[in-house]
Amino acid sequence: MNVLPCRYLAVIVAELYKEMADNDPKSVQDLTTFVQQTLQDMQGKFQSMSENIVNRIDDMGGRIDDLEKNIAELLSQAGVDENELSQVE
Repeated sequence: MNVLPCRYLAVIVAELYKEMADNDPKSVQDLTTFVQQTLQDMQGKFQSMSENIVNRIDDMGGRIDDLEKNIAELLSQAGVDENELSQVE
């Protein structure tokens, strides 16, 4: 289990309790509005987090591609055929 999402969820719950204490909804309508706003806020935070994760994955993919190219260049400079390496494995 990944600890980061649990910590993030704990922060969201703490923020929710703080907002409820600050706003103290007095009626059903106030509570409904508060819950809707909170859900929209959470959706925005999760969307932002998802975009951040996708961007990091894309960046890592680019780095892996660059690493593969660099390794191929080094092998070529050393006079090693990549097919020979795959046969050794």
